[in-house]
Amino acid sequence: MTDPAKKKPGLRIVAVVAGGLAAVAVASSIAIRSAYEGVESRAFSTIDYIRQQSLTYESYNHATSMKSTMRALENATNLAREIAGDGDTDPQKLADYARDLRVTGVIVLDADGRVASEYTTDGVGSAQLVDELSRGALLDVAQNGSKVYGSAVTLPDGGRVDVDAACREDAPGIVVSLYHTSADFANRYTLTLQNLLSGYSTEDNGTVDIEQGARVVASNDESVAAGSGSEVLGSLKRRCAAHKLTFFRSGGQDYLGTLAHACDYYVYIYTPASSFARGAVLAGAATLAFYVAAVAGMASSRWRVEHRFLEQAIE
Repeated sequence: MTDPAKKKPGLRIVAVVAGGLAAVAVASSIAIRSAYEGVESRAFSTIDYIRQQSLTYESYNHATSMKSTMRALENATNLAREIAGDGDTDPQKLADYARDLRVTGVIVLDADGRVASEYTTDGVGSAQLVDELSRGALLDVAQNGSKVYGSAVTLPDGGRVDVDAACREDAPGIVVSLYHTSADFANRYTLTLQNLLSGYSTEDNGTVDIEQGARVVASNDESVAAGSGSEVLGSLKRRCAAHKLTFFRSGGQDYLGTLAHACDYYVYIYTPASSFARGAVLAGAATLAFYVAAVAGMASSRWRVEHRFLEQAIE
């Protein structure tokens, strides 16, 4: 019959190993949960910030645009008055009007909307604004002496042209004033969605993409292609729900992601699952090291006690 005393060392080893595995599992589970909650908290905090600030940005840009439009409409009215006083619309005279009114271009249209005369300081004129100059609302100005027209046109390079029109006072037709703002200058004095992401690193906050009209207009990751976005973003759209942090897989890698709707755009946030899995591994390793040290300490203490008793028994 087997001596029960001989089983005790084996049972103790099994208990020690089981205890170690349990400690590692608990520590890893706590670390994973803590990391998940941290990612979730940062993601929703970022979304809330973008929502709130975008409203402020929109109000600021709208107010700035309105001031610019009002000044430009006044320029168009003054231009019509200047031309009526001189009765001269040759390009050289238009250059004088442009200089006096501090605009970048002057266009004179006949009653049918055809260009009769034109001057620009930087080459941005009727050739770049064909669609705008043929709009019915602008052409209607010729039929109503008290009516004015104003709009802002965004150029392919990101620049902006304020287009403002008034009815000629001296002859049938329309006078148009242009004010061209370069892309660099416009971006410097316009608050954009990209400005909102300044300071948000991909390491701490994950990748943040803002999409407007099925086009990515801002991202804190320079590698994300403007307009189309990334493969990961496409997977997130298909598999994640709004306002809920979800695991999804893309390109053979696991991610955590969420999305939210704000005004007329969507905010997408995603981060590799490995970014917080590393924390769980480190927590498990630290727990295991502590557990092994504790068991070794207890075993050493037990050995010293038993050794002392053995020495006393021999004496």
